[in-house]
Amino acid sequence: MKSARLVFCKVLGLLAAVLTCPALPVAAQTSGLPPELVIRDWLKPPFKAGTVGRGDLPVRELRSSAQNVLEAQAGVLREAKRIFDQNSAIGLLLIEKDGSILLESYKRGADQSSVMIGYSMSKSATSVAVGQALCDGIFTSLDDPAGNYSDDLKGNAYGQASLRDLLNLASGGKKGEQAGQAIPGLTSDILRHQTRTIRAGFKEFGGGGSGAATRGELSYKNYDTYALGAALADATKQPAHVYFSKAVWSRIGAQSDAAWLLDRNGDTSTAEGFGATLRDWGRFAMYVREQVATDSSGCLGNYLRQATTKRISNNTQILSQFRGYGYGFWTDNYLIKSPSFWMTGFGGQRIGVDPASGRVLVLIAHVEDFMPEVYRLFDQWARQ
Repeated sequence: MKSARLVFCKVLGLLAAVLTCPALPVAAQTSGLPPELVIRDWLKPPFKAGTVGRGDLPVRELRSSAQNVLEAQAGVLREAKRIFDQNSAIGLLLIEKDGSILLESYKRGADQSSVMIGYSMSKSATSVAVGQALCDGIFTSLDDPAGNYSDDLKGNAYGQASLRDLLNLASGGKKGEQAGQAIPGLTSDILRHQTRTIRAGFKEFGGGGSGAATRGELSYKNYDTYALGAALADATKQPAHVYFSKAVWSRIGAQSDAAWLLDRNGDTSTAEGFGATLRDWGRFAMYVREQVATDSSGCLGNYLRQATTKRISNNTQILSQFRGYGYGFWTDNYLIKSPSFWMTGFGGQRIGVDPASGRVLVLIAHVEDFMPEVYRLFDQWARQ
């Protein structure tokens, strides 16, 4: 296992690897990332990033929890601090239902102003944008073939798949990565070297034959989410991150602008390129939680209730603790007794939401190997 990790890092380079990969199976989750890459270096040249504006809404307040709450959660706080101190965490935020902060901690040079990339948590952000586009009438149905909305998707497996298939990571396209790892050079060429483009991959990986996935079965492919980004961009006639900024980010009460990585053509890296401050990641999770809890007549609430519950079984070795997947969100974690939904990213980026208690956990890390401890902490906290 150790030699396999070394090969992984040597072949891809740390930078290329983390910008491409979803979280690996538990057995392989010990390869590490430079923390400065997660905190700031991803926003430096030669990378290109688009601004995701916070909008004009008042900032959603996140105050400290009252003393009686801190005392009642003393056991959770002790365990959370132990996990944070003893592992490769960068930022940890625990938010109570009322929006009060139970715990906020930073390491490795990060602070409240650090815009930290979430890697594949970006898939969840893209899903929310798709849901809002459905509510805005930009998409008429999740069962529409994605090729209806983008000429670059016509005639390939990503365009033949429905928007729902793409949200489920269940198109018939080929994987752009193997076992959760990138084809050497693919994403570094797209995002770092700027020598390849996202849209060229629709033809490269969208044919049949060897390596093609079975449509309707979950097969972890970044290109499914890239295809959603292309459909969203072409249907709205603007880059996907610009629509996300207007339709989603400007509505959450964010304190700061966020950022999203782009390829050389300005296409948004919807699968893994979004980043925000720790608190704004928390505000985004609270926005999703609140939409899920809204009256059943609300369009986005209806969509997100589907998105955050099991739509398809996870029979892969990727994130095998989760037995279900919604639309960009992971569900049915067997280490957590109460129902919850999760956003996940390579290197230990995790956001967990417990709909019953309303509690939100936000973790940014640079190593994957302590996630079971995080899930057990969340289970302990959610059930109190």
